[in-house]
Amino acid sequence: EGVDTRIRDLGPGEPLFNMDDLRRVIKDLSPHASPDCTGHRAGHMQAIFRGRRELGSPQRRAQDAILELLHQLVREPDRVGDNEFWVYFTGAKLATIPRPVGSQNLFFKIISAVLDRKSSAQFCELSGAGHLGHTPSGVMAAALMAQMELDYAVSVPEEPRVILKTDATKAFQHASRGNIYHMLTQHDTLKATFAPWYAHTQRLTQRMVYPSSTMDTAIIEASGGITQGSISGTKLFCVGTAMLVAGLQATGGGTSVVTAITDDITLHGSVAEVERMEAAREELQRAPNYLVNNDKQSIYTVHEQHVVELRARFPQHEVVVVGGKIGFTLGGAPLGGDEYIKDALLESLEETKRAIEAIFKLESKQEQLLLLRSCITGRIVHLLGAVPPGISKEFAEEHDRAVYDALARILDIPGGKFTMREYWQVQRRLSDHG
Repeated sequence: EGVDTRIRDLGPGEPLFNMDDLRRVIKDLSPHASPDCTGHRAGHMQAIFRGRRELGSPQRRAQDAILELLHQLVREPDRVGDNEFWVYFTGAKLATIPRPVGSQNLFFKIISAVLDRKSSAQFCELSGAGHLGHTPSGVMAAALMAQMELDYAVSVPEEPRVILKTDATKAFQHASRGNIYHMLTQHDTLKATFAPWYAHTQRLTQRMVYPSSTMDTAIIEASGGITQGSISGTKLFCVGTAMLVAGLQATGGGTSVVTAITDDITLHGSVAEVERMEAAREELQRAPNYLVNNDKQSIYTVHEQHVVELRARFPQHEVVVVGGKIGFTLGGAPLGGDEYIKDALLESLEETKRAIEAIFKLESKQEQLLLLRSCITGRIVHLLGAVPPGISKEFAEEHDRAVYDALARILDIPGGKFTMREYWQVQRRLSDHG
């Protein structure tokens, strides 16, 4: 009721996406993914779109037919069937793990991926400035803002300032689909393009399949939640909680800052500002159905003299004094005392060294080199971006030595040492004669 499934504001011949959009999405599909509920694999579709593109060729006719089918499915969804068709077309959730995974029709995945790419900028715009999880370098920005808050708090010991780090209980499963649809209709472009597709594919009930030890399975029709890991899942969750984040920021005012990395919402500010946001949060959480996980909430401060006051004003939260070997992580970045950050860097370095040793269990040098380039060299980059250079320099150098030694072993460099020319070549891209 109250759901408009028509594509509006587009001329009769105006496409929602074109052949280039479709080719890019199909090219990026994982060819090794399991087949969908109809038996089709991504490799089948890729084989069609790798074929000849000359007009009139069999491959081109097949490509044009698929483009037209998918486009009409999005543009005129009411023509293909009632709700029962869409329930089966969008697949089901297999609930054998705490966070259900989805099994979806290949065509549904392709259409969702195309619309997701075409609407990415609009999703970011609708989510608001506080949602940083799906923006470039957004997670790093959230960590740096928390570090700036800690640094500022050190400079004003007479003013108690805090960071409240919170999390949601089964955030994606509890997300309100009706609220997400309402938010999509508040943006002119998404209202005309993405909202109708969402109304047919995700606003309806979805099957939850619970396999048992016997041949019988339990199937429950769920009318809420988002499949975590789905193509637009994270962006839709951010859209659904946009008003929550914006409302908290407006309530805090003053020097307060609210950041969100998907369902992890962090409040920064004075005690009075954070108290105001806490008081308003219960009402703001109702529409998106954001349920706070009380076991994952803590108040962080840098001044021990404020602990008694903070415990009295925030009795429902644990109060933690940051410093020395005590700190916390935000977006994977360690924040707090120097010793805490060093311990986190050391742990990351040891994990990297263990991963490098695991690579050498492979017999193929080509596979070893591929894993070293793809899985090892970027492991510490995120940490280095959020940690002061004075602390991270020693660990960065040790990390580089481990990578260089591993590369020398793979390439059988005599004595395991690079010449100065080879040392600089390693740091360059292959396209730049590296």
